[in-house]
Amino acid sequence: MVLEAATQVVETEGLHTSNIEYYDIRNVSLSKALIVPEDDFGIETLFTLRPASLNTVSRHKWLFDFVLTTVSSDSGVDVFTEHCRGQVEVGFQELGKLCKRSPLSSPVYRMN
Repeated sequence: MVLEAATQVVETEGLHTSNIEYYDIRNVSLSKALIVPEDDFGIETLFTLRPASLNTVSRHKWLFDFVLTTVSSDSGVDVFTEHCRGQVEVGFQELGKLCKRSPLSSPVYRMN
């Protein structure tokens, strides 16, 4: 999921995915196994990708924080469970040229 989301951000910026040299996934925390039920209802997932903050005033242009959460219903109440979080960096073949552009001004990218 994280690779697809990061790739979509690159595409949204109008860059070619063929210029992606690597993805660096780091600081991953697996907090709970995601078990997909065998019934016809499945499970609802929420994947959030947002630009990572290096400190309170600066951001890395192609480093993103991600969180994978599921939503289930317990007695009619939505229950959100975090399963995984971490960071992904997108690296490009032409670093000097491409990394001068910053991602969209929108602070959160989501895939449902």
